[in-house]
Order: sequence, then C-alpha cells, then structure tokens
Amino acid sequence: LRVGRQELVFGNEFVLGNNDTGAFFRGLSYDAVRLTFANDVVTADLFAGKLAETFGDFGEDDVDLYGLYASYIGIEDVVLDAYWMWIRDDEVTVGENIDLHTVGLRGAGTLGAFDFDVNGAYQFGDTDLTRRVGLFGREDIDIDAFGVDVRAGYTFDMGWQPRVFANF
Repeated sequence: LRVGRQELVFGNEFVLGNNDTGAFFRGLSYDAVRLTFANDVVTADLFAGKLAETFGDFGEDDVDLYGLYASYIGIEDVVLDAYWMWIRDDEVTVGENIDLHTVGLRGAGTLGAFDFDVNGAYQFGDTDLTRRVGLFGREDIDIDAFGVDVRAGYTFDMGWQPRVFANF
C-alpha cells in the first residue's frame, strides 16, 4: 500500500504515465492511494488519485481518477495487461460533469529478434455537455471511441545491432 504523491506508470504509458517522453522531462505525479499485489506470474494495481481539488464538500467539485491495472507475466519475455480507468470530473475542467471510462488490453514482449507492443483501448462515458444541432436543437454528448497503439521491430544480430521498426 502506498499513500501520497507518486507517479502512476503503467505499460508503455499509452493511457497513464509520468510524461517522460518530453524534451523537458519534469515528471508527472499524483496525490493517490495505490494498492499493489504481486507474485511470480501476476501483478495488479488498484489506485485512486486526485487530479484536481477545489476544497469544497468531500468529493464534490473535484476531478478524481480510479483504476485497476493487471499484468500477466507468466510467459517468458512477454507481458499481457488488462486495465480499467475512470475519470470523474465534477464540474471542474469545463464546468460540467464528465464520467469517462477506459478499458483496454495490451500485449508486449520479445520473441527472438522480433519485438512487439500492441495496445487497444475503448473509451466510453457521458457528459452533461450539450452541442448545438442546427439552429434550434441541442443534443447530449456521449463519448464512444477506440484507440490503438502498435509497435513492432526486428533487431539484426550483427556488430552494431541495427533495428528496423514500425509504429502505428
């Protein structure tokens, strides 16, 4: 169990990480509670974090992050992940309530000289936001989207070990 300011880095950081790929890396940490279970073949993290605090009533007018990230590491040089994350924005960011869920699967590893990292995520939720339709109508905005991150490479067994790769 870990309580307090901490980085939440999972998988290849497709959904949640510490933003360490920028040129001016300063880290990204959260005020969070994280419970980790780990053994030889499975790791699982259950976490809750505060992204914005307005010091109103408990849980009101805040932005909260909740999630579960589990990894199966029982296959040599391969990891299989499954995750669920929920962002609850109670009228902070855009002045409206937002409930955004993300569920996903990831597989990554190396098989000989070949390496891969495949991540697929489905995001869904609803908002209290509305958008104008035509001159007189308005409709609620429902969130329904799919994202994918695919990386594959091959490392040649020679002096400098050049690697060819593709990202999508």
